Formats: sequence, C-alpha cells, structure tokens
Amino acid sequence: MGRSTREQAEILAQAGVDLIAVEMCQQTSFSVAAVDAALEFGLPVWIGVSARTHKGSSHLSVFDYAELDFESLVKGLAGYPSMIMNIMHTPVTDIDEALNIVKRYWDGAVGIYPESGYFTMPNWKFVDVIEPDDLAELAQAWIDDGVRMVGGCCGLGPEHIAALRQALN
Repeated sequence: MGRSTREQAEILAQAGVDLIAVEMCQQTSFSVAAVDAALEFGLPVWIGVSARTHKGSSHLSVFDYAELDFESLVKGLAGYPSMIMNIMHTPVTDIDEALNIVKRYWDGAVGIYPESGYFTMPNWKFVDVIEPDDLAELAQAWIDDGVRMVGGCCGLGPEHIAALRQALN
C-alpha cells in the first residue's frame, strides 16, 4: 500500500500538481499512507472524509463500511498538516454530526461538500435530492459555525452551486 501511494504521489509531483486531494478517506491505514506519500513530496494536502449512518447502526460510520467508526478515522487523520479537512460524499442528514466530530479533533480549516439523493441502478439517476435553496440555508449555518468551504458532491448540480453562490456571496 505504501509503495503504490508513494509512486502515485511521485508521478503527480513530477507532473506539477499544486496539491493532492485525498478524498473518500474511509480506511485509516490507506488514508494515512496516501497523506504520508503526498507530504513526502512536499505537496499540500486536502483530506476528504466520508461518513454515513448505516441502517441499524447507532453511530456514524465511514461511508462504505458500517463496521468502521467515523470518529476513529478522523482521530487518525487529525494530526496531519493538511490545508483543510473536507466532509465530502456524506448525506446532508449526516453532515452536522460529522462536523461535530471533525471539530472535536481537527483545529484547521473545514470544508463541506455533501451528497444528496439516492443512486439507483443502472443509470446515474438521483431521487429525493435536496432543493438548492434548502442546501444554501444549511450552508449558511455551516459557514456561521466556522466552515471555510462549501460545495456539492453526487446528486448536486449547477443549480445547487448557483444557490450557494447567491446565498453566500
């Protein structure tokens, strides 16, 4: 794992990237290896953590693995010198709890770009997606709570970003 993440970071550094966004962090050991590799080449890092409350669970887990605790992931990554820790690809309904956990362990800048709706096979068709104005209202509360960057992930489109820009301008 460490060798492949180092090789990827080296290729990106040689290509001249400005930073590495390590997104969808879920497994602490893999995420730590990716961040270590980026830092080895002097590249700034953005850490993206993903959370979800899985059906039947009483705590916030990482996005794809109900058995992996979100809080443990954040604690494992909080000591790194990242430019920002983003709560990303996380359902809107889980953002507030995830933000509370991140703020408990992370002293740096925080970003949020949630997902909304539900993916249905076989095509990328999202249903029950949050209305753009409702997202903008939530984003204002997140900004008031110290969040430095907001955006959107799966299920959110240009109309959501336009509503964010108008509300937060």
